[in-house]
Amino acid sequence: MANIKIAFQGEKGAYSHIASEILFKNAEIITCSTFEETFKAAFDDESIKIIIPLENSLAGRVSDIHYLLTKYKLQIYAEYFLIVEHNLLIKQEANIKDIKYVRSHAQAIGQCQNFIKKNNLKIIISADTAGSAKDLAASKDNSIAAIASNLSAEIYKLKILNKNIEDEKGNVTRFLIMGKSIQQPEYQKDKKFITSCIFRLKSTPS
Repeated sequence: MANIKIAFQGEKGAYSHIASEILFKNAEIITCSTFEETFKAAFDDESIKIIIPLENSLAGRVSDIHYLLTKYKLQIYAEYFLIVEHNLLIKQEANIKDIKYVRSHAQAIGQCQNFIKKNNLKIIISADTAGSAKDLAASKDNSIAAIASNLSAEIYKLKILNKNIEDEKGNVTRFLIMGKSIQQPEYQKDKKFITSCIFRLKSTPS
């Protein structure tokens, strides 16, 4: 049996990657630069499932996802709630006195405002959390830190300076598992099912 193919936005070590590791052991991982590229991968190849962050308990909805849901009309197979634990990652040779900047995805930056302000760090917005860790590992600048996952620290051989720097504990991201092929779950009385409805309102003057 062929391995399951899972695509997500971001580099290896992203929180979507963590969700993939939990839900689909030994899956073939496909990393995508943008959310649209991720949706298109599943739209073009029915063998690919995608894991997409829809909303976060602190920062709210992830921009562009609702637009892409209606554009590509993929099937929603399941949802998964992942507890997100942000960490401040630095290069192995760096220390706290070196750090002046922090880079990460806008969502992660928004979820760690208290820590960033307390430490007077200047913000650098990046495309994704794991990409920030990957770029940091390739850089020679010890003044930059990244906000990313434990998995990112492991993959890119970075040092975790501070763990769990999110503003509130219990920080949860809701993910959707999606694909192109129609897969209806078998109804069972003892299980609960969720139906998601997407609709568009007319924009007309009142």
